[in-house]
Amino acid sequence: MKRTSKAAGVKKPAPPRISKRKITEAIQSVKKKFTRGDMVRLHTLAQRMLRERDGTNGRRELQNELEALLHELEVYQVELEIQQDELIQSQQNLQTLYHRFYDLYDNAPIGYITLSREGKILEVNRFAVDLFERPVDRLKGTFLLQYIPRISHGEFLKQLRSLYATNQTVTCEVRYENKNKEQRYYLFRISPTVNIREQVENFKVVIEDVTAAKENENLQSMYSIRLEQEVAKKTLKLKQKNEALSKEVAKRKSTEAALKASESMLRTLVTSMDDIVYTLDKKQRHVGVFGRWLVRSGLTPEHFIGRTASDLFGPEQAQVHIEANLRALRGESVEYEWSAAAGEERQFFHTSIAPIRNDSGAVEGIVGVGRNITVRKRMEEELAVINNELEQRVRRRTAALQAAYDELESFSYSVSHDLRAPIRAIDSFTAILGQQYEQMFDAEAHRLMSVIRTSTKKMDLLINGLLTLSRVGRQELNTAVVNIGPVVAGVIRDLLHGQDQSRIEFVVHPLPSVTCDAVLMQQVWSNLISNALKYSSKTAKSVIEIGAKETETHFLFFVKDNGVGFSQEHADKLFGIFQRLHANDQFEGIGIGLSTVKRIALRFGGSVWAEGTPEGGATFWFSVARTFPEQK
Repeated sequence: MKRTSKAAGVKKPAPPRISKRKITEAIQSVKKKFTRGDMVRLHTLAQRMLRERDGTNGRRELQNELEALLHELEVYQVELEIQQDELIQSQQNLQTLYHRFYDLYDNAPIGYITLSREGKILEVNRFAVDLFERPVDRLKGTFLLQYIPRISHGEFLKQLRSLYATNQTVTCEVRYENKNKEQRYYLFRISPTVNIREQVENFKVVIEDVTAAKENENLQSMYSIRLEQEVAKKTLKLKQKNEALSKEVAKRKSTEAALKASESMLRTLVTSMDDIVYTLDKKQRHVGVFGRWLVRSGLTPEHFIGRTASDLFGPEQAQVHIEANLRALRGESVEYEWSAAAGEERQFFHTSIAPIRNDSGAVEGIVGVGRNITVRKRMEEELAVINNELEQRVRRRTAALQAAYDELESFSYSVSHDLRAPIRAIDSFTAILGQQYEQMFDAEAHRLMSVIRTSTKKMDLLINGLLTLSRVGRQELNTAVVNIGPVVAGVIRDLLHGQDQSRIEFVVHPLPSVTCDAVLMQQVWSNLISNALKYSSKTAKSVIEIGAKETETHFLFFVKDNGVGFSQEHADKLFGIFQRLHANDQFEGIGIGLSTVKRIALRFGGSVWAEGTPEGGATFWFSVARTFPEQK
């Protein structure tokens, strides 16, 4: 309302107008911090205030509009901070789930492969990567068949055709040779994956190491050669003594039939092997050659029988075989690799040989097993290149993630910091209005200006709290071993200064030393102890208990008070930004302190939680990891 002087008919001069330019500049100063819709609404409000800034009614409406505008600014700031915390928490949860799934899948003791319907590799874990000796990126998009040894292609293709025809799980046993030149056997189990429409989307492959089950079979194959020679020697002796042992003819025939049956069984085992198995005499001549490799190569045993390495290979390859054979004839077991030109390409082979001894232990010959390892060699050559590419991609993705996190922290700090300028401008202009036009405003106008200034001060406190919270997440940690006892004692001494100490009792138990940032640790204790003092201030005597516990991985600290407490169902809200369970007229606060405690505890590799009952006091806990986490 307008006021008039006591002299009748004499009006006080009208208050000077607020410059249109100043109002426009104030609006522009916060324009960058709102969306387009917010700016349209602010522009409309500003235009209305400019039109109505004259007259008593116009000033009152201007004050109401300013108060509403301030409230909207506060709500908008809170929403920004909540969205920021939710984004950070989502990133942490996603990272945790990713590492958990990655560890379970990639470090499984069996191989996992996902194939497309065309037989191409879509996904593969570390077991399979080690088996195929190629990195993940080089495996993806290629056909699984090319990593199956050539000797197993026939059986593997047969099983794949059965899978495509019946959509039923098939199995195939495949033999590989690892980096230590050891033969390993693996069972491939392939089954279809169907969608909700019962349509095959892809195929999953499970690979198990069954080498242990195959060791006995391999031993039988190795000893079959020796047994064959022993049978031949005994058969010859029996024939020479035929006339002298006529009375034992029936027994000899029975024994001979049994030995022939055993020989046939062992020969069948040897000839069914995919690799080439051969025996040499003491002059390095081939005595026997077995294995399905002969059929695939189009050769016959006669091509090898009676011939030496010099007869079969060129000088360079022959010398490799001759030197290895000489070592075996001296009683050594030898493994070696060699190569030979095959058209425009070069083929690589692995050979294992061992001496054959008679009953007295003398070496009578050599048994050998040969295998084509060309595919493995090619994979080894590509492995180093693929590993280097994978490491570079990991480094690039890590750098991108860190840049995104830094940008988010910088944005939060900038929003909080830049909001302070318009808030202070509102407070200053309101103070100027109250001082220069004190006599012209009625009681209601002064009350409204007081509300505006109180709200701006509260907003400034909120922004300061947000800046503190932002610094906690961004500042570099200076870690050292900190004795918690003196830290707590110093915080208590500072907080009790100027208070009635006769009504406050502290019970402090022995506290350990931990590795942490001393400044941030002091901030944690200051927030928790001041919180306990505040919420127990209305009791006759405040009793605050401080102590610690230990586990194998963490130190646990607590602050317990006998204050107003809280309902346990609201415990999770206590550590959120601006979350308060009591009104300002009961206990002052802005809801930032416990959020700061939570953020610091997380940086210390720990967590926070609270326990309480209404009017029964509260206990606030936080933990610190024994092994301080690496800060990235």
